[in-house]
Amino acid sequence: MIRLRSSAEGLIIDGTLECALVHHQRHLTVSKNARVEADLQASTVVVFGHLIGDIVSEGKVLLANGSDVRGDISCAGLFIEEGAQFKGQIDMGVGATDANVGYS
Repeated sequence: MIRLRSSAEGLIIDGTLECALVHHQRHLTVSKNARVEADLQASTVVVFGHLIGDIVSEGKVLLANGSDVRGDISCAGLFIEEGAQFKGQIDMGVGATDANVGYS
């Protein structure tokens, strides 16, 4: 199991990854070519590729066109583009707080 506890910059996953990944207060991107089997925790999460696992974000989660996500999402804001595939549950309840984080 690989755990990234902190980093000064955003992180892009581009390849195959099987682990739990914690990237507090940072931006995490799953690239179009990525195949990830992991639970992800980050301030902002953007998925372009394939993810099997749960996402926990204090801020926003974006499932981009062409992404395929199988797992539960807990976040303050969720954006699902047309063409994205998602199967799981969504929690945008009291525990999720807006981290006021943007992305482009």
